[in-house]
Amino acid sequence: MTTTITGLTAAEVAERVADGRVNNVPDAPVRSLGQIIRANVLTPVNGIISTLFVLILIAGYPADALFAVATCTSGTHKVPDQSVEDSASLCFSIT
Repeated sequence: MTTTITGLTAAEVAERVADGRVNNVPDAPVRSLGQIIRANVLTPVNGIISTLFVLILIAGYPADALFAVATCTSGTHKVPDQSVEDSASLCFSIT
């Protein structure tokens, strides 16, 4: 015994569309490069480290202040790269 599977007829499709029973796929959340960088660089932790950087410079120890610069930059350059790659792959995979 074989069963034939058929899809909706044109009339059934038109009825469902008229009733609003359609598959609405929302757009993927996409952030601009500036938004990604802003979200990952302007963080409370980087704000505290930057404040300490300024205080160390005022105290007269510029060599010690380089540690703050290294700390801020080492933690923030990886996440934007990853986010940009993810959004680029998402944009190019939806065709």
